[in-house]
Amino acid sequence: MRFMSTVLLVSSLSLSLAAAEQPAELRSILAKADAANEVAKRDFHLAQAKAKEVGVKEMEKLLTQEKKKKNSPLVEPLESYLSLWKREVTELKDETFMRAKEIAGALERGSYSAADWDALTGTMLTIEAKAEWTDAKTKVEPGELWLVVPNPDDKWAAGGGMGGVDWRGTKEGAMRLNFKLNETVTSGPFIEGTGRLYLGPNDQKDFSDNSGSMRVKLIRVR
Repeated sequence: MRFMSTVLLVSSLSLSLAAAEQPAELRSILAKADAANEVAKRDFHLAQAKAKEVGVKEMEKLLTQEKKKKNSPLVEPLESYLSLWKREVTELKDETFMRAKEIAGALERGSYSAADWDALTGTMLTIEAKAEWTDAKTKVEPGELWLVVPNPDDKWAAGGGMGGVDWRGTKEGAMRLNFKLNETVTSGPFIEGTGRLYLGPNDQKDFSDNSGSMRVKLIRVR
């Protein structure tokens, strides 16, 4: 709890001072605070991974015991939980993935800012609302994981007097930013699979009366 409070305090301090004029000394202090914040988050994730690894070992022992029994009803759920926990341990140890997960969470909550987006390094694309699909000129290979980060300030709209919406679209999903690999359509923000990547608005009607565009950045996570 103390760790999370410290993280929030440092983040709040950085945000509150970001808009003000920052002399070199202040920028240095904020940079050190941000670096310490990242180290603290990494150490926290590693501690979580270590604790979960203990649970994995205990579950493996229990699974071995249950497999010796005839028709044990616990084997299948234990195998499922074990697979899930092992994947979570791997993710917690992957600093790049955890950072991507943090960005994805902020996007979904609507707390990711345009300033955050501007500072993010990635391949930028502009997706026009009038186009059903825009070729990202990126081929996703097996085992790869990509993150699509839309600019949170960008808006687009469908025809018929619809107001502008961000990449999440309406509650019903209209004008949501969609992704397509081959013929499989998803809404991300994570993308994995195989095939050439396309992006476009979720509109099943005439695209010609749509307006606006959406800038995105493509980040390869692994």
